[in-house]
Amino acid sequence: MSFAGEMRSELAKALKAHEDSAIPQDAVPEFHGFEPAPQVRDLVAVDGSYNFLLNISSWWLALISVALLRYRFDGAAYHREDWRLVQRAVGVSTWAQYVETQDERLRALYEFTRNSPEQHREMVNELRRFIEGEVAANYASDSDGLIVAVGSPAGPIPVVGSPFLVDGERPPSGPVPALGEHTEEIFRELGL
Repeated sequence: MSFAGEMRSELAKALKAHEDSAIPQDAVPEFHGFEPAPQVRDLVAVDGSYNFLLNISSWWLALISVALLRYRFDGAAYHREDWRLVQRAVGVSTWAQYVETQDERLRALYEFTRNSPEQHREMVNELRRFIEGEVAANYASDSDGLIVAVGSPAGPIPVVGSPFLVDGERPPSGPVPALGEHTEEIFRELGL
């Protein structure tokens, strides 16, 4: 059987299981209709990559490139409207004595990635994510409602605003949960 055939078979089993066991009436969630926002929204994509340029013992120099593309929908198709490219050379080290002399962000990255088998790659990858967030946040200041800030255990982070209206209003974006914040609640619901 092909991969697509296996996927169809598994989906059919899942749908049959839902048909065979009806949801109790008191457990049926309240449904709200949604519709596209009245104004056409832009599509924004942010992505990055990195290349290592130099390695000297436990110190690496990397070039991080982050691109932002903005497309506008004219009712029939998306057209590229704007773009930005940010490139930064960053240095990371896995040598503890050197890291102690660096700024707080690099020290935190070192601790966060300490148990990774390829710590230098993880540090650069986390810096790439951070720069992607910066690019998105800077772009958001130019575009009202395109990107909104939500709370997280690490402080506010940028996320794409909702393109939908629910009952005529744009739903707010809730905070990002802390690690393990809902574990006990989920276990209770599962009867564990």
